[in-house]
Amino acid sequence: RSSDLRITPSAISCRELSVSYGEREVLSRLSVEIPKGSMTAIIGPNGAGKSTWMKAILGLLPKNAGTVRIFGEEGKKAKEYLSYIPQSARVNWDFPITVEEVVEMAAYKKRGCFLPIRKEDREKRDRALEEMGLTELRKRQISRLSGGQKQKVFLARALAEEAKLFLLDEPFAAIDQKSERSITEKLKEFKKMGKTILCIHHDLSRLKENFDYVLWIKEGSYGFGRSEEVLSPKNIEEIFSY
Repeated sequence: RSSDLRITPSAISCRELSVSYGEREVLSRLSVEIPKGSMTAIIGPNGAGKSTWMKAILGLLPKNAGTVRIFGEEGKKAKEYLSYIPQSARVNWDFPITVEEVVEMAAYKKRGCFLPIRKEDREKRDRALEEMGLTELRKRQISRLSGGQKQKVFLARALAEEAKLFLLDEPFAAIDQKSERSITEKLKEFKKMGKTILCIHHDLSRLKENFDYVLWIKEGSYGFGRSEEVLSPKNIEEIFSY
């Protein structure tokens, strides 16, 4: 590992992490340090454990062994730093809610679901909507959005949450290339703001130019490094061969 990985404060410190689904161990003794203020792509074959690792980071799956620290914290305190953008296919887009109402949900994360929205919360909502170019769509039902617009709504919510770590599960699935480029440029802006971005990704063609690091996960093995080092033709062949 290059020296900067050792001296850069870690956004995620994962030590000897093992996670199972039923009797099947999906992740085995995975250890990785994700540098603060970086963009990391997570790649690997389907079913290899990418989403499992992300869910373990979020605390949605129990660990067999190991530890996960987010900016040095564990448990409930760690979750305050996180914002999760789920796979589009896992969201109920027919739920009767508008764009601005989704972004307002950021307020509930810290204050609970039953307290009224404050002026401060509305100001954060409005700034996030403007940042993501959604102000004119604020009253629109989410089911009437394009794929790229839907992803931008969740990114606006993450901004309103003032999250330091964004976890995106296949954000570019089923969206057009123009929307992918637009969202990627926004993620780069967030990195400049000091945010840390983790993104499960399937398109390897633009990873070198867009992501600092790559974490690859394959059943029984994993690796982490700078994108230009990990994404060599030899490594790609080994990662995706069965």
